[in-house]
Amino acid sequence: SSLLADSSYYDIVRVNADEYWVGGKYGILKKLSAVGALSNIDGFPNQGTHLLKLMVFPDSDVMICGDKGSVYKYTAASGQWSFRQVPGYSDRCFYSMAAVDDSTVFLCGGSSNTSRGERTIPMGFILKSSDRGKTWTEVYRNRMFMIWDLCYEPGTGSIQALAYSPVGTHIMRSDKQGGEWKKKEFYPFI
Repeated sequence: SSLLADSSYYDIVRVNADEYWVGGKYGILKKLSAVGALSNIDGFPNQGTHLLKLMVFPDSDVMICGDKGSVYKYTAASGQWSFRQVPGYSDRCFYSMAAVDDSTVFLCGGSSNTSRGERTIPMGFILKSSDRGKTWTEVYRNRMFMIWDLCYEPGTGSIQALAYSPVGTHIMRSDKQGGEWKKKEFYPFI
């Protein structure tokens, strides 16, 4: 089946010069070769949760986040997978993540119901890990905004976040420690 014809894929990432990984609905994770061949990824511990964001570290390890507080990690050197449901976030969805360095990662998200298109209080948050995803600390919470995406800017050392609510979108910014989050811009829906 054609990758472009299947709407169940949510993200794609290049894992090496000849291979991309694509993830999506119900925990689907496939590899795509440089010539377009799509195949399964061996050993992936599919838990059936939607995979929303894939990220590759400089050492080729892969981290994947998704619904129900799910975080998957692939260690390239050993070829081993691990799965973790972050405690306290089983009813939340991780929409995106950004790595600051080899060990510091930020995750963002909101209510799982929001990810399924249901009307609910967004319950947005940003989590930080300083040990490559072993432990997580909440560094931002706002029940009225869903935190949709994160981007680390190496040149400035800051993290940008997109926060969505039914009335508009905020663009927020913090330093690479994830301390204080300041609203930079507000774009109301008209």
